[in-house]
Amino acid sequence: MTLDLSSDYLFLDGVQDVALQRPPGTPIASGVKALWRAADDDEIANLGLSNTASKFQLWKTTLGGQTPQVGDRIIDAAANAYDVELVELQCLGSRYRCYVTPA
Repeated sequence: MTLDLSSDYLFLDGVQDVALQRPPGTPIASGVKALWRAADDDEIANLGLSNTASKFQLWKTTLGGQTPQVGDRIIDAAANAYDVELVELQCLGSRYRCYVTPA
């Protein structure tokens, strides 16, 4: 038996569609499933992030083959823009955690 987390976003509240841009202003993926969360104080301190940092979980299967990178921009469902500061592959390779700051 294998654990497949590629579509676990279907079971979570707060998931939204976002766009990924590279460089800012040039869309490379839209309709990306994402979950926004505030970054906690320990993450901010340990990772050397700005105190305005937050994070998005981006589901790999919804990125259309793209990989988020530092310097990309995420546009959320409310049209707020965030610049990607750090990217980590998470959840057995099924999603990316992107630490972001407001653009």
